[in-house]
Amino acid sequence: MNWNKWAAISEIVSSIAILVTLGYLAVQTQQNTVALNAQSRTSLWELHKGVLDHLIQNPTIVTSWEQPEPLTDEQKVTLGNWLFEFVGQREYMWLQYQSGIVDEQTMETMISDIDQLLVHRRLLDWWNLTSDFYFDPGFVQLVNARANDGSFDAVPDWLNEWQ
Repeated sequence: MNWNKWAAISEIVSSIAILVTLGYLAVQTQQNTVALNAQSRTSLWELHKGVLDHLIQNPTIVTSWEQPEPLTDEQKVTLGNWLFEFVGQREYMWLQYQSGIVDEQTMETMISDIDQLLVHRRLLDWWNLTSDFYFDPGFVQLVNARANDGSFDAVPDWLNEWQ
């Protein structure tokens, strides 16, 4: 056998090995993507659970949403901090979506929670007062677009006191 035949055979074997390696890497990448998405959803759930735990431990957060009388300073601090945590988690999830880590359905589910909160005038006022200073401009634009499309129908003005 001459060297040309051996070179041709080794080239074929090398090409097959490269194709097998590429196939293996494609499968590994797919599995890694699935695992990363699952891990990301788990992390988001843990964050959400923490927010819910705070509501359970301090139910006055919820009652302060529509409390007709002005909030005490302590209530403002408690509610404001809870809102920063809650909205901040949604912003984090939105940033994960922007990076392609979180799927659109998960993002939409989490963002719709904000819709449910910002129907309360007191919480909407908090958002309008703080959003431009503390949150990503793209995220603020998304939430504001949802507010402007009629998703939020604010409750009575007597709840407006975040000024």
